[in-house]
Amino acid sequence: MLPHEGTDSPKKNIQALTESPDLSAQNNTLTRQQARQLLAKQNYISTINLIQNEIRKGIDEQVLAKEYIQAANGCLAQADTLIKRGDYPKAALLLKTVRESYPKSIELQQQMAASPTQLTDKINLCTEELMEEGLIAYRSGEFATAINHWEQVLAFNPGHQAAQSSIQTTQLQLSNLRSMDSKN
Repeated sequence: MLPHEGTDSPKKNIQALTESPDLSAQNNTLTRQQARQLLAKQNYISTINLIQNEIRKGIDEQVLAKEYIQAANGCLAQADTLIKRGDYPKAALLLKTVRESYPKSIELQQQMAASPTQLTDKINLCTEELMEEGLIAYRSGEFATAINHWEQVLAFNPGHQAAQSSIQTTQLQLSNLRSMDSKN
């Protein structure tokens, strides 16, 4: 028998180790433990990000389904509380995170506290409230505050045309006012 007969090459051994079901199961267990630690701290966004990273690496979303559902529904509950308090920017960011990581599996979708349409409706509510707060500040002559509200919209909805236009108009008006003040 030749020395290499009956044995795998070192490269094949390494590949077998990294692709072994035991190693995969260990990685899943470690990820599940990390997710549970984050959930215990009610750090739902970090939990969702951890799970999404694992899904991008090829793990089936069902492996961390329980942790994902707990994190996503925790985000939704936090977002509802924030909306009631009028903290629309934070609420919208939570809602956007859940919407962008919405599960593919129908089984998991049925366990979600909100559908994608409901998430979009809540994000739109946050947008409308911030736009209105900006308009109230603008009408009161509080241009910097108005711009701040509209910039908060762009933080979770970067393509929002009305917010972009409102910011540009208000910045132009501020510039004109400064110019008039400097002439006087």
